[in-house]
Amino acid sequence: MQNITGSDSYYPNFSNIPVMNEVKENLQKFVLEADDIIQIIEHSLKGEVFDDKKGKWVQRYTPILKHQAVSKIMSSIATRFNRNIILSDFERDDVMQMATENRSAIISLLAYQFSSLGIHKEDLDTIVILIDHNYYAQLRRALGSQALKALTTVSRHVETIRDGQQVEQKQEGFGKMVGGFLR
Repeated sequence: MQNITGSDSYYPNFSNIPVMNEVKENLQKFVLEADDIIQIIEHSLKGEVFDDKKGKWVQRYTPILKHQAVSKIMSSIATRFNRNIILSDFERDDVMQMATENRSAIISLLAYQFSSLGIHKEDLDTIVILIDHNYYAQLRRALGSQALKALTTVSRHVETIRDGQQVEQKQEGFGKMVGGFLR
């Protein structure tokens, strides 16, 4: 195993990686919450991207939808993205049925209301794909309890690494104490 901490330890020091620090502290929330997926869909429909330098969403592209249409679509799909789905244990047929139902609901919403919401026909495929692919990815996480198994495995690894770093720190402290007596 490669030493990546710069010390004599073979345990990686995640505290040096800002993103991993955030994920480590909020691992369950990171895995279980779908709010970030919903946010990405919403802002994509508005033509916005997140600007890391400014720390906020900024307009980069022509919006696919007007505000009213985004609001209507988001209220329709927000209930479909949640931890109950992610933590489920679906069979392949269940996933396919739910994905088909979701796609049908999106298409129905768009088909019946596209003119009143100001949606252009040429944007319909883009909208459906944006929503549908994200929903399908969420459903796939629930296939055979994959998300729950992954969460459990990652939590164990984080605990092992944390415990290893704590043991190493105690050993270093003991070594300094013994070294002080031997001088």
